[in-house]
Amino acid sequence: MNNEDGFTLLEVIIAMAILGIGFAILTQGFTEVNDGIEGNSNYNYISIWAESKISELTTKIELNNHGVFFYQNNEYKWWTVEKHLDKDLKELILYIGWQEDGIEKNYSIKRILIVED
Repeated sequence: MNNEDGFTLLEVIIAMAILGIGFAILTQGFTEVNDGIEGNSNYNYISIWAESKISELTTKIELNNHGVFFYQNNEYKWWTVEKHLDKDLKELILYIGWQEDGIEKNYSIKRILIVED
């Protein structure tokens, strides 16, 4: 009777296959999370930039109503639209548009302003 402890070749191959599938799933999950973090970083930058720009527009530091800026090799176009709500109020909307992975993306921010004579 030959009673040896150890694993057979078949058991080792099955274990390697399970580990390979597990590593493939983990790698895919890691890349998706990393892409999500990068996307959130861009969105955070754009939202902070938009807050700053709309403050410049409302205080008349910025006199242009459109322009372009660059961040992480992307071109972002911005423009404003003013809507008069009534004789004392107007709405200022700042739009930002860009291309990301071939998809058109947009961001907007609004402020209600008192019209000064």
